[in-house]
Amino acid sequence: MQNAGRYILITGAAIGSISMLYFLSLICGLPFWTDIIIAAIGCFYLYKFFKPSIGLDVPTGRLAIAVFIIGVVILTNKVYYLAPKYGLWDAWAIWNLHASYLADAAHWKQMFLNKTFGHPDYPLALPGILAFLRRLFLGAIDMPVTYAFHFAVTLVIPVLIYFETYARSIFIAALALILFATNDFYLLQGTAQMADTLLAFFFLCALVSIEHGRQDRKMLILAAFFLGCCAWTKNEGLILALIFLLFNANILFSRANIKYFFLGIALPAITLAIFKLGYAPPNDMVQGQGKHTYDLLFEKERYKLVYHFFKTNIKESFRDVKYGVLIYIIICIFRRQWPDRRLAMIAACLLVYMMVYIVSPNDLEWHLFTSQNRLMHQLMPATMYILALKFAGNPRANQGFRVRFFSNRSFLQ
Repeated sequence: MQNAGRYILITGAAIGSISMLYFLSLICGLPFWTDIIIAAIGCFYLYKFFKPSIGLDVPTGRLAIAVFIIGVVILTNKVYYLAPKYGLWDAWAIWNLHASYLADAAHWKQMFLNKTFGHPDYPLALPGILAFLRRLFLGAIDMPVTYAFHFAVTLVIPVLIYFETYARSIFIAALALILFATNDFYLLQGTAQMADTLLAFFFLCALVSIEHGRQDRKMLILAAFFLGCCAWTKNEGLILALIFLLFNANILFSRANIKYFFLGIALPAITLAIFKLGYAPPNDMVQGQGKHTYDLLFEKERYKLVYHFFKTNIKESFRDVKYGVLIYIIICIFRRQWPDRRLAMIAACLLVYMMVYIVSPNDLEWHLFTSQNRLMHQLMPATMYILALKFAGNPRANQGFRVRFFSNRSFLQ
């Protein structure tokens, strides 16, 4: 693994850890100076435990360096013109509002009284880290801190994919970086100051971590931790985590590795359980289910409407991913091999997302219009990473879907 990529994973783990520890400190009523000390100690041990054997490496060779700089410059320039100043609706109505509550140590529990439109059941990864940063900077630069955080997450996703693939194929790495840097929809969603891009980042980090877990079992701790971060970021992150576990159960739950899984998942699981059982009200989607849910499953018009929005979103916002998947499927057909099981995992996540819409208690057209493209955005970086690995010729990625799912061994072994 490239050391630069490892540092990105460590930083991602630090973001998740600080958010969780800050929330737990609010419950315990600790003064903020103890939060800073705990965060510093946690980051130190994260670095010490997962640090690479040598210092930060960077792309070598003039072409690799030039492509990296050009991609970062293009992305930064486009963000300058595309980023909404205060984020989109959900940013200032939910996520930034929650961060403001959490930044007030004396009255933060008032957040859970705002049930009509505030969605206090939403997990607190993003508000938690923003509240910590706001208090760290004494609240003097709230909006710049918020903007900078979201820009950093938006930038680091394609940078991580670039670091993971440029040594295999500079062409594929450059193509992926430029596609991200010129994708207006990705950049707009990334800087819209909502939690979807942070969730996409954590899910991507889980994939990268487990990819390297075969050589370094400590990376499995990070994979499990990032799955917990997904659930701590958005409610649908729990769906991503569970499907990820299902498709990687043979790795994470093996006798040799299960201890690493529990080490990684412990803090997120405890924090999420305390939040959901002790503070968060019931989710409106769950509360809205009832006897009528079964009938919704057999309404053909709902499936047609979901598919219509799906096609429209693919055409308008995810054409690069569509063409990449089609080319990869054609190659698989030509080679007479099954697609990569990780793409099957992404497809399973997408299918579950679409089925949630089928049983949605909300107005379906409004629900699809306001959220479907964001849910697809959550899966886009992971999909691009998988495609980049496949096209770049990753040797381990050539293990097909057939080997894992149609062998005589149990999938859980």
